Amino acid sequence: MENIHQVAKEAWDRNDACAGDFYDRVRPPYHAEAIELAVEKIELKPGDRVIELGSGTGKFTCMINEIERYEWVVIEPGASMRKVFGKNIPHVKCLPGSGYSIPIPDKWADKIIVAQAFHWFADHDALREINRVLKDNGRLCLLWMVPDTAAYQPPWQQSVFDLYRSYQGSTPGYDDLLWTRAFRDQKLFGELQQYIFRYSRTCRDEDIWLGIASISYISYLDEDVKKDVKERITAIVAAGNGMKRDELGRVWNLWRTDIYISDKLT
Repeated sequence: MENIHQVAKEAWDRNDACAGDFYDRVRPPYHAEAIELAVEKIELKPGDRVIELGSGTGKFTCMINEIERYEWVVIEPGASMRKVFGKNIPHVKCLPGSGYSIPIPDKWADKIIVAQAFHWFADHDALREINRVLKDNGRLCLLWMVPDTAAYQPPWQQSVFDLYRSYQGSTPGYDDLLWTRAFRDQKLFGELQQYIFRYSRTCRDEDIWLGIASISYISYLDEDVKKDVKERITAIVAAGNGMKRDELGRVWNLWRTDIYISDKLT
């Protein structure tokens, strides 16, 4: 577990499955059309050898149609995540490892996919290891599913986002785009090509807090601080400033999946 960020390690690398079970239960699924877009842009073909780094409990993996058409291997550093992945998708090989230590031979993979995880190991050392296991002309796909802060958000959703993001501190994340620095001053991978899939989804009021509680830096908080954050978020949701609901009373909120593609150069 060397080089694994302390917040991620504490939040998700526990020896029992509790952390992984909670994450798997409360994190929303990817939109099927976003997965289709990623598959299209990475040019995934039957027979391809694919490494998925930082697979978590398999939220992305389970969305791949007919995954048996590919030679698919996942690498996940968190013990609790691997345990849940094994229960969810037992027919896909899940190995311990990380972006810095991929237990796969040189030039084995046609494609490497990192869903919701690259920010944890976004540096030149990880890119060198990813480059090592990719075939010549191999392709790297990075993606994140996030609240759509680039679009207009109703006041309640913006307030919720601003509140929980205030606890991020120095914990790596996607939205600040600091992870893109890994692609500067290097000759291993080409320019990142970005594709965005925007959509709306509904959830129950309580699902809003549960999803936030599964964020690494929130789950890492002391229990009294976490309780305070929960109460404040619950109050924002209850006030419902600008909130829209469907016919079942579920809350509409705006999301997007950001997809980045980069080709191996050398």
